[in-house]
Amino acid sequence: MIASKPLPFSTDAETAVLGACMLSESALMVASEKLTTEHFYHETHRIIFDTMLTMYRAGQPLDMVTVTQNLQNNGQIAQVGGASRLVAMYSHTPSAANIDQYVAIVLEKSIARELAKVCSTYYDAALDETLDPLQTMVEFQDHALKLGSGLVTPTLRKPRQLAAEVFAHVDAMLEAGSHITGIPTGLSDLDFMLGGFKPADLIIVGARPSVGKSALMLSMANNMVFSDAPVGIFSIEMSAKALGTRFLKMITGLNLDSYEFLKSRPSQNQIDRIVAGVEEMQNRKLYIDDKPNLNAAEFAAKARRYVSEFGCKAIYCDYLQKFQKTNFRLEERHFITEIARMLKNTAKMLDVPVIALSQLKREVDSRADKKPLMSDFMESGNIEAEADVMIGIDRPERYGDVMFSDGTPAVGKAKLCVLKHRNGTIGEVIVNYRKELTLFHDNLPSYPDYTVDEGDYGEAF
Repeated sequence: MIASKPLPFSTDAETAVLGACMLSESALMVASEKLTTEHFYHETHRIIFDTMLTMYRAGQPLDMVTVTQNLQNNGQIAQVGGASRLVAMYSHTPSAANIDQYVAIVLEKSIARELAKVCSTYYDAALDETLDPLQTMVEFQDHALKLGSGLVTPTLRKPRQLAAEVFAHVDAMLEAGSHITGIPTGLSDLDFMLGGFKPADLIIVGARPSVGKSALMLSMANNMVFSDAPVGIFSIEMSAKALGTRFLKMITGLNLDSYEFLKSRPSQNQIDRIVAGVEEMQNRKLYIDDKPNLNAAEFAAKARRYVSEFGCKAIYCDYLQKFQKTNFRLEERHFITEIARMLKNTAKMLDVPVIALSQLKREVDSRADKKPLMSDFMESGNIEAEADVMIGIDRPERYGDVMFSDGTPAVGKAKLCVLKHRNGTIGEVIVNYRKELTLFHDNLPSYPDYTVDEGDYGEAF
């Protein structure tokens, strides 16, 4: 142990919970929703509460007399201090009306005890030089968060509660007139297939270099923030300035970093659009972190801050294989597994979708049909086990082809191939891609005074 102080507990709060439960069966209903026997410090209190729960589940009447009788029948009355101990609990509890407060105190002390035990365990782990300290920190953070959420928010769903939650979910869809209950990506066909990006889901988006992973990420993020859903982006590969420039291109419809634009003198209209675009960027809640060599511990800690402080509704990461390895003894496949698991745990703990980009294998480039397959994802089996949704980007134009493998026109188009969808169907959707703006979209945004160079980018959409 780190310190010799006794573990925290409140005998008064524990006896008050038990006394309230003997005064009122409704008090036991409240207590059973938030407490288990393990939350009580005293073993005698655990025995009494367990007896009450057993009686309640069996539909037996519950008061001081029946609880005492059950303990006697089970040969446990002496263990809890005799019948007089139960009488004292009953008589010294002023009212069952304060059960919520009594339960809150018991929970608080239980959390403190468990946290002390966790800290003691990881104190020893931190001093063990054979262990990776950053990995230990990630495990400690996850353990502490799971401890808090598991104690404060019950994870058990009883039939009545589950039915109420499902009804509320269906009612929300009916009220909205749509099954899209997640965060919309702004790509209507993809949203129709997935129902938007759902909280707690891990979405993996894969493609070969220069096919459009980062462009798709920023296009969806742009649509989200435009709909007032704050977004956090961890860009391990590209700088924040580069992503910001792409973001401004999407807003203004101007190919700001092209040679043609830079060598010519911008018109007053174009200057006005740039100024207006910069002002709009200031009002859109897009938070970008471009720290290179980001490791798992830093990502998890920063993501928690983005959600709690900035209210981010989705977290993007570009890209999975770029995470910094802190334990160099770990094989690549095990490293990818750990990163994927960390991303999924972060999504669940923060209750937001986490969208991670992933590099596909080189074998894609050597195939005649370059449409992504599940096996093209690096360490695909390990990623698949954690991911809720896996999407591959098929853009034949990147390889000089004008047709998709099924013969449909591919100029200015891309297919988003949903290869895995844990809670729905899989399939393909076609979206538009504007190369000069690195923009994936449904419909052509209305930009004044904009023309497309067909020789470079194909027909206008």
